[in-house]
Amino acid sequence: MISNTLYAKYILEREGLRIIENESAFLTYKITDRECFIANMFVDWSKRNAGNGRALIEELMKVAEDCDVITANIWMWDPNANKTLQAALATGFVVAHAADGVLLISKKLKESRNG
Repeated sequence: MISNTLYAKYILEREGLRIIENESAFLTYKITDRECFIANMFVDWSKRNAGNGRALIEELMKVAEDCDVITANIWMWDPNANKTLQAALATGFVVAHAADGVLLISKKLKESRNG
């Protein structure tokens, strides 16, 4: 994994997001309480369907080991929404909520302390 890039410094300063990236892909995330929210994820077109996104999710799961859940939004107006949803489902995410053209997806890491 690549660390401490100029973009990583920028996104942390501007939006409070951390980044995991490699030569083919990146994701930005924020941990709040026991939730890890994926704000953005991108895999280079020429590197898709080769496990690069899954590798980022696996790395994120290590970072978020104290969290109960990883969540993200899929905006249905996005031209790649269908492929994004398929990839998310293949990595263990489920659709937790849908409203107004947005899907909230989640992946449980462990059972919540509250039940």
